[in-house]
Amino acid sequence: MSAAIAHKLAVRWRLPNALHAGIALVGIWLFLAAFGGTVAPYDAIAQNLQDTLQPPSWRHLLGTDNFGRDIFSRILTGVRVDLAMGVIAVVIPFCCGSIVGAIAGYTGGIADAVLMRGVFSRPRCGATTPKMRHRFNPRGHTDHADVSKAATAGHRLIECIGCRHARHARSPG
Repeated sequence: MSAAIAHKLAVRWRLPNALHAGIALVGIWLFLAAFGGTVAPYDAIAQNLQDTLQPPSWRHLLGTDNFGRDIFSRILTGVRVDLAMGVIAVVIPFCCGSIVGAIAGYTGGIADAVLMRGVFSRPRCGATTPKMRHRFNPRGHTDHADVSKAATAGHRLIECIGCRHARHARSPG
C-alpha cells in the first residue's frame, strides 16, 4: 500500500521537463554570476590588438571583438551586472506598486482615483481601445498596484460586512 501511495505522490508532484530546463538555466546563470570572473579564460578588459575580430575557435570560443578582447570572457564577466539589473527592475516596481495599490485600496475614494489613474497609471501610447492596449502590452500583464488594490479593497469590504453584521447583532430588535 505504501508503494502505491508513493507512486501517486510521485505522479502528482512530477514537474514538467520545461520547468526542469528552466531551473537548470537559472542555476547556471546564478553560478556564472557568482563565479563568472574566475571561470573566464581571459581578462575581459585586456586588449590584444593582434587578435582583433577573430572568428570563433577553440582558443576563443565566441571570437574576439575589434579590440581583441575575448567575447566569451566578457559575457561571463557581465552576467553579474545583468542579473543585478534584472532583479532591481523587478523588485522596485513590485514594491512601489504594492504599496501604492494597498494605500489606494484601503483609503478608496479620491485617493484611489488620484493614485490609480493619475500618479501611478501606465502611459497607454495613445491607445484608446482595449484591443489597442493589448498591442502595447501583449501578454495583458496586470500592474502590481491593481492587484494590491483589489486585495486590500476586498479585505476592507469583508471588514465592512463583518461590522454591519456585528452592529445588527448588538442592536435590540
